[in-house]
Amino acid sequence: MPKYGLPGVTIDRRGSVLVGLVAVGVVAVLAVAWIIVDRVRGDDRLLVVLRTEQIGDGIVDGTQVRLDGVAVGQIEKIENAHDGQQLITLRLDRSQLFGVTDTLDVDYAPSNLFGISEIALRRGQGGNALANDDVIDLTGRHADRVQDVTMGNLLRAVTRTATDVLTPQLSATLTTLAGDLEAFTPLLEAIVTTGRNIADTQRYAASFLLGQFGSTLSGAAPMVGGTVQLLDTLTNLEILKTDRAKFDQVLQISIHQLFPGISDLLFTAERHFTGYADMLPPALDAAARMVPTPQLSSAQLRELLDRLDSSFTDTPDGPMLKFAVTLRGVPALSVPLLGTSPPSLQGADR
Repeated sequence: MPKYGLPGVTIDRRGSVLVGLVAVGVVAVLAVAWIIVDRVRGDDRLLVVLRTEQIGDGIVDGTQVRLDGVAVGQIEKIENAHDGQQLITLRLDRSQLFGVTDTLDVDYAPSNLFGISEIALRRGQGGNALANDDVIDLTGRHADRVQDVTMGNLLRAVTRTATDVLTPQLSATLTTLAGDLEAFTPLLEAIVTTGRNIADTQRYAASFLLGQFGSTLSGAAPMVGGTVQLLDTLTNLEILKTDRAKFDQVLQISIHQLFPGISDLLFTAERHFTGYADMLPPALDAAARMVPTPQLSSAQLRELLDRLDSSFTDTPDGPMLKFAVTLRGVPALSVPLLGTSPPSLQGADR
């Protein structure tokens, strides 16, 4: 098989040369057509140079440039400038730069989940439209217009934070805090159990309970005030200031004699009067049955007491009963009752 042949294909030398010449001719025609079309259309690209003080990870020659998520060009070249600055030459598609001026902002950002970086342009306020060979200064006071949010910068920030924060002292503090929180576990369990019990046994609305607690607290201030006043009164007792010994003696007598005597009296009454206490409920029950209508009996008793009270009057010699007797037709009885005698009898005595 000749060197220009292919297995399973029958072709001779002349045919191979003819096919090669045709392929070269097609490529040449396409190249000439591309050059002619490009000359007729005109070059719609422009070169813009960014002067920066930092460059993101993965930003190299050929990195894509995007605007609003759409590719509008790529990086032509990256060069070093003086004072540690960089010159980033962008080749952009002029027809895609809608509203982009020389006040644009630049983000070094990842283009996908694999961390491949790209340059994202953001429109700024005002400014002039971009022109070919413009140099945009993003250094000095304009350095904040460049943001590095690449994956490499994110990993460096996480590493720096972990190195600065996760120190042995912090680990020891976290261990101590965990031990202290473990000591509060019974208290937290008690709080949770109490809350569960309240939820299971609650019968009234929370607003009603809060209102009741509020009414209870409304009396707390007078109670506290009275307690403070009582303490102040006890502190300012005259006997405490003038005769402290007598006050101590009274306390000793109360503690060692009065209260023990009362205690012995109550225990003795418990031993000797328990049987009488058992007799008291039947007696009270019988007394209650003697008054079948307590409301009526109460009214009648009140009326009786009112009449008895109105029968007495106050005199200089004390209360006296209002009592008067009228006798008619019995003059014999009126003499001893009134302490006088008729004139006829008085004359007879003389």
